[in-house]
Amino acid sequence: MKQQTRLKQILSNDSNSQLRKPIQTALNHSDPGHSSKRQQQRAISQEMVEIAVMYGHKHYSHGSVCYTLRDRDLKASPYAQFMDSLRGLTIVCDEGPHQLELITAKWNFECRQRKVRLNDMG
Repeated sequence: MKQQTRLKQILSNDSNSQLRKPIQTALNHSDPGHSSKRQQQRAISQEMVEIAVMYGHKHYSHGSVCYTLRDRDLKASPYAQFMDSLRGLTIVCDEGPHQLELITAKWNFECRQRKVRLNDMG
């Protein structure tokens, strides 16, 4: 079964998906389809965006809220089997009172490459 299909199935059964704010694409006047173009260029699906918002590490940068998926975030989630393909996914949003406006989606290559520690080598 393809990864996207499996992600979609797990997401549909995930109880945390009911708790998150709805995600809308932010309308940028200079480039209205910016976030959807970037998602397509970077092979980031809408399901991956939703997973990052639910389980990612939340932090703030330049007035926007960011969600980054790290190993420690994914280990205790139903998406642990997809750790290698989801690691480093970063979602940049504007946070409103009732919804999130998606500005862009990108890969954080600093945390994308897993660092092997000496004690992990066994």
